[in-house]
This record gives sequence, C-alpha cells and structure tokens, in this order.
Amino acid sequence: MTSSFTTSRDRDAWSAIRGFVFQVDVTLMRWLNLAEGEILELERGEDIDRITSAPNEERLVEQVKAANQAVSLRNERALEALANAIDHLVSNPSVNIIFRFTTTAAVAREQEHPVRNGLPGIHLWENIRRGLANDDVEALDAVRILLVGAQRPRNIPSKIWEQAQQTFSDRSSLRDLVARFEWATGEPPTDMLANEILDVLQQSGRAPSRERAQRLYEQLFVRTFRLLARPGLKQLSLSDLEEEAARDGVADADRALVLTLRLAFDRLHGRLTEVEQHVRILGEQSRIAIGDGLPEPLSSPNFSMEELAKAVESSAGGRVEVLARHDDRLFLWLRRGKLEQKDAKFIILKVACLLSGVPGTRTLEIGFSDTSLLRGSRGDDLLGDWRVRVDLDDARHIAKSRAVPRDFWTRTEVILTAGDNLRVGERRLSVEEWEVGA
Repeated sequence: MTSSFTTSRDRDAWSAIRGFVFQVDVTLMRWLNLAEGEILELERGEDIDRITSAPNEERLVEQVKAANQAVSLRNERALEALANAIDHLVSNPSVNIIFRFTTTAAVAREQEHPVRNGLPGIHLWENIRRGLANDDVEALDAVRILLVGAQRPRNIPSKIWEQAQQTFSDRSSLRDLVARFEWATGEPPTDMLANEILDVLQQSGRAPSRERAQRLYEQLFVRTFRLLARPGLKQLSLSDLEEEAARDGVADADRALVLTLRLAFDRLHGRLTEVEQHVRILGEQSRIAIGDGLPEPLSSPNFSMEELAKAVESSAGGRVEVLARHDDRLFLWLRRGKLEQKDAKFIILKVACLLSGVPGTRTLEIGFSDTSLLRGSRGDDLLGDWRVRVDLDDARHIAKSRAVPRDFWTRTEVILTAGDNLRVGERRLSVEEWEVGA
C-alpha cells in the first residue's frame, strides 16, 4: 500500500525528456545534412551551430524547442530568442551570423495585433524574410509595433533587453534582423522525426536496410548524447559521420541507454495523448453546454439604445449604465457585482452574440464595474474595473455555429482600469492572466 505524499514541486520529467530527445534528433538531422566544409558545434552559440568555412564563412545559430503551446512574437520564448540573437550580433560584429528558431509549436496570432484580421506576427516576419509580403513596409511596421514595448523576458538581463528594444525601434536594424532570423515552426515531433532520420540514412546509402538504419540511428544518438554530456568544445563533422557509418552497432549498454530514453518518452507521450483526449472531450462538452445557453442575435435595425440596454440587462442579469455607439463600435458599461471568471466569460459571450445582430457594428467593448474577474499568477485577485473588446464578426460566427473557437479568448483584448475613467491607469492583460481558470 502506498501512503499519500504531497510535494510542492512538479517533478514530472516529461518536458525535459521530450525536449532532450527532440534536440538530439534535430542535431542528427543537421549532422546528416552537412555539406563539405561544414561542421556542427553544439551548445555554443545556441543548441546547434552550423559553421561554413571560407570563402562564404557563416555561422547558423539554431535554437531548438519542443513545445505544445503555440508561439507568437510576444511569447516569452520568442522574445528571449530574439534578444539573444541581437546580443550575438552585437558581441560578434565581424561574424556573419544567421539564426533559426526550430520548434514543434504552431503559430498563434498576437492578442494586441495592430492590423485588424492581420496575419500573426511570425507569419508577417517570414513573408518579409522570404520576399512574399504584398507590402513589406506595412508588414515590417506591424512587426515593429508588436515588438516595441513588449515585456522583458525573465531570463534576459535589462542591458540586453535595452539593446533589443533599440533594434526593434529602428526600421533598418529590424529589417536586417528579419533577414537573418528564420522561424521554423510546426516541425514534426520527435517520434515522426526519428522515422525521417531512418529514411535519410537509407536514402543516402549509409544504411542498405531499415534494420541497419535503426542500428546506425542508435549509434549516432549515443555519440551525440555522450558529446552533449561532456564539458568543452563539442563538434561533429562529416568525417565523424562516416566513422560511425563504418561501424556496425553499439554496445549493449549504449543500446540500453537509447531504449530507456525512448521507452520513457513513449510512455510519457502516451500519458500526454490520453490527457489531451480527455481535455478534447471535455472541451466539446463545454462548447455544447455554452452553445445551448447563447441568445439569438437581435435582428431589428430599428432598436433604440434604451431597448438594446433592456435586452442586455435581461440577458446579462446586471444594470447597463452606459450604452453608446460610435461609427462601427458599440460601447457598453455593465454593473454586475463580483464575478467568477467563468461567469464573466459566459456573460461576455451572451452579450456579444446578442448584439452581433445590430447592423453596421464590428466591435463591442464591454466594461464591468466592481468586479474581480481574474486571479493573478501568484494567486492574488486582480481587482478593478474591466473592459473587454470583442470582434463581432467572431460573435456572429459563434451565434451561428453555437461553438466557441479554441483561440477566441487568446484573441480577445482584456484591459484592467484603476479608476472610473477608461484611460486612467489601464493595462492590458497577458494571455496567461486571461486564460487562468478558463
């Protein structure tokens, strides 16, 4: 019988094992794709550096991340990667450095995007870098707005962040950074990547059979693992690769090491898949429950403001203090008392769906008085008045489909204000704050 045991820290090694296996597999793929005159250096500039010798001397510095959460230009991991890249350029002015951020994560659209219905910042960045942007000046300005004033990542010193902000602010410097920095998102996870490595080993002629490819993969994995585990300069070359290909198989102890890591990864991956399936089922159930409670949009073009206010009060169970219209925007101030976050979200959806039928409207701003909607990262209540900006095109889609898109709340702006005036002491919430308790 196992007694209960409480710990204050999460000691699950899933994330670390997955990240390590992914880094090794990406290293193997880069090793297999080396050209003459190139070498790899590991854990030097970043996880993997590919160095090309003269006459076209170049250092490709690559950071590798296995992640489930989507990444955006305002994501802390992305900002940290950009700040480190800028620091490398400042510290090595005579070296031709290019950068790559390789991740399994998908791309997310920034919550505070400067362009209505614009592409996510990372997609804008890549379009500029590849010469695919319809208007690269406009795209660069959108990227610059997203980066300038972004919050400093916790692992980046203030001095490095200041020089990063200088680069973000200067169009010429930012354009040079965009040209040097590649976002390689949505890369295959390590189970798929391992199979791709086996394919490359066979296609290159280094392994005549799948069985031999598997043995050679194990050899290369062990060599890379042991190289990463030792101090000092860590290099891999084509001659090292051919040396491994000339050998056949690994020692039993080394094979056991590979199998242990793979087994641990597969078991943890299975656990994660099972959890994701449960979350998906619960999500579908919650979407059905939400959809059943949403009102039909108001459809009459002749509603007065008083009639609209009464309809909102009936739907939201609060008192409308202000309801105004300006151009294609509706402004609503609702006194509703203290709310749990899940209740606030449901009220926002109900009001947005209700008013999405008002002709000529594109945006709704809902303000809440005397509320405590969220709980902060340290568990403290985030107190104050709140306003939430909702795209009514999204609300119309929700009202029609009776389902809430997964990224709806990450694209919905939430602003805390310290006083009655909407422009006094306001700050925008991060996605993480808004998503707590979702």
